[in-house]
Amino acid sequence: MNLKEFSKNNRLADEGIYLNEDRYAKPKEVFKESVKFIQNKDNRYKTLIDIGCATGEFIYFLRNSIPNIKYSGSDISKKLIERAKENIKGCKFFVDDINKSIKEPKMKYDIITCLGTLQIFDDIELPLNNLLRLLNHKGRIIIQGSFNDNPVDVITRYRIAGDQKENWQSGWNLYCEQSYNKVLNSSKYKLSYNWYNFDMPFGIKKTDDAMRAWTIKTEKNNFQQVNGLSQLVTKKFLVIDKV
Repeated sequence: MNLKEFSKNNRLADEGIYLNEDRYAKPKEVFKESVKFIQNKDNRYKTLIDIGCATGEFIYFLRNSIPNIKYSGSDISKKLIERAKENIKGCKFFVDDINKSIKEPKMKYDIITCLGTLQIFDDIELPLNNLLRLLNHKGRIIIQGSFNDNPVDVITRYRIAGDQKENWQSGWNLYCEQSYNKVLNSSKYKLSYNWYNFDMPFGIKKTDDAMRAWTIKTEKNNFQQVNGLSQLVTKKFLVIDKV
């Protein structure tokens, strides 16, 4: 696969990667970690949507782990949604953009998951408020991604060396906890929320794709994730409850 072949209207991490890997049989570690935030005691949660679901691997994993929920998934990529529909039956998948204004959603959900998606956007306020609008009362949002431990927000762009089409990509923006907290604290909804660190439990080898994170050993972390932007990647979960 030649990453330079993609137009500037496509993110490399979308169709260029997810259509060429299989996470159905080998779920990501972050999938396994997410389950503990979705334990459905007393069948409290009836519906779940995964925002930015790609080809639906996370829903595939969840449905096998927690079968008593009605699952849906949305993604901006039509090709990824088509793949999800082909591989996962009995769930609803549709094309949608969480980064566009939502006034009155047609459907609300008990759980909303959003893994590695909000870091794509240059502004988190609109998509984060959209997630809150889509959430039922007493519902839960689970956000996972890369964050800056320092009180600084960082917008990044990158391109593959030698790409003369100025094919600049997003996907590694780093908003800090304080910026998320500010949006949540100013919400019209009554919310409670908590942050949880996510540490990779094993090493990951570097591949030919410099934008796929790998691990190095540091003084504080045996499996510190890094990427081709020379970022030390700090991954966390933000769990939000509408009370």
